Amino acid sequence: MRNLLVLIFVLGSIALHAQKEFAGGLMIGAVTSQVSGDGMGGFNKFGYSVGAWVNIPVSEKIGIDLGMQYITKGSSSGRDTLTFQKRGFRLNYMEVPLLVTIKNLIPKIDLQITAGPYAGLIISQKEFFNEREFVPSPTFSKIDFGAVFGVRYWPGEKLFLEIRSTNSVIPSRPAPTNLNTGPLYRSGNFNNVLQFIIGKKF
Repeated sequence: MRNLLVLIFVLGSIALHAQKEFAGGLMIGAVTSQVSGDGMGGFNKFGYSVGAWVNIPVSEKIGIDLGMQYITKGSSSGRDTLTFQKRGFRLNYMEVPLLVTIKNLIPKIDLQITAGPYAGLIISQKEFFNEREFVPSPTFSKIDFGAVFGVRYWPGEKLFLEIRSTNSVIPSRPAPTNLNTGPLYRSGNFNNVLQFIIGKKF
């Protein structure tokens, strides 16, 4: 909770400073995620994200978004209907996405494409089985590198809605020897995330 309060303060400062030079603001989102190769299929882990962004205009149609967000990731098997067991990973990251924004794609509709890389620093990681939590083995890497692709819609001048997909491009964790060792996952586990974002421009 203390880390989250510090983050909110920092994000607020960034957003207020952005008013003086560039466009910027705050955003909050719902998150659904999975960890590829962990033996638990599906985007069954639900969470949230909160962050701030600053847009630097390059031309009339192209800009650069620099963001910072706290985001929850991980996976969940869901509760088995026969054994009532549930397992998965709870991962919390601080992420910095650097995105190219392309706007004015459709006349009279403020629709944008956002794409670019991100780097995430893991804040905490837990593996859980039913109500028990323990440290994953092997542990997840401290840094998560990946790619972002999103579609952003501005229904007004101050508010935007965005669907964003983020995926690790290098393994976020070495491949466990006792789980999926198929050719696609031998290099390790990868974070796959879908975000549904509401953003406010100041």
